[in-house]
Amino acid sequence: MKKVLAGLVIVAGVLAFPIVVYVGEAELACWLQQDVLDVALADVDWTEPQFPGAVPLAEPDYGCEPDDLWVTVDRSFRLPHDTTAEDLVAHHQRLAQRHGWRPAEPAPCLVMDADGHEFQLEVIPGGTRDYTVSVSTYPC
Repeated sequence: MKKVLAGLVIVAGVLAFPIVVYVGEAELACWLQQDVLDVALADVDWTEPQFPGAVPLAEPDYGCEPDDLWVTVDRSFRLPHDTTAEDLVAHHQRLAQRHGWRPAEPAPCLVMDADGHEFQLEVIPGGTRDYTVSVSTYPC
């Protein structure tokens, strides 16, 4: 019985090894891609509040799509007073355009090319006081 169990463990290990290596390589590739976002955050750190009085609701949330190596950083903020979505988005668009971002479709997406990558910036209103800023290599 012990020999059968030991044999099954060895077979399972041999079969699982390529999966573990593949998942490990994908995770490593994603981790290495996170540095790409530093280029998009060089002039303006979009993970910091850019609207007067805004405060972060949490730490920046970094993510990666391992199949295509699209990397993203999102951060949510709260304003001290009610603000229209239009004013919030317009403020960020003006600031972004001063730093080389340009409008793209679908609006209000903004894009910037740097270091061989295209970055997208999006401000996502979440009500009258909350919003999220997303910077990504994922296409608009």
